[in-house]
Amino acid sequence: MPGEGRSVRVPDEVWDAAMARAKSEGRTVSSVIVDALERYVREGDPRAAQAHVAAQVRAAMQVLGGSLAMLDTVAATLESGDAAA
Repeated sequence: MPGEGRSVRVPDEVWDAAMARAKSEGRTVSSVIVDALERYVREGDPRAAQAHVAAQVRAAMQVLGGSLAMLDTVAATLESGDAAA
């Protein structure tokens, strides 16, 4: 999915580490940046992220085979938005 070229300023140590990691994963830094920006846009609403985590907690509770009170409380807190920073 080609896009228009962009310019950003990145500290050398961050760029070098990103290049090394991307190479070790068989990726390009461009693909890493696009993935990070897509995640940033998708998860822009902290309540949406909390709802996602709450759903994961509830799914874990089902896998564990019961209603664990502590996990239930965590999920309820995340769903209510009280955990928003």
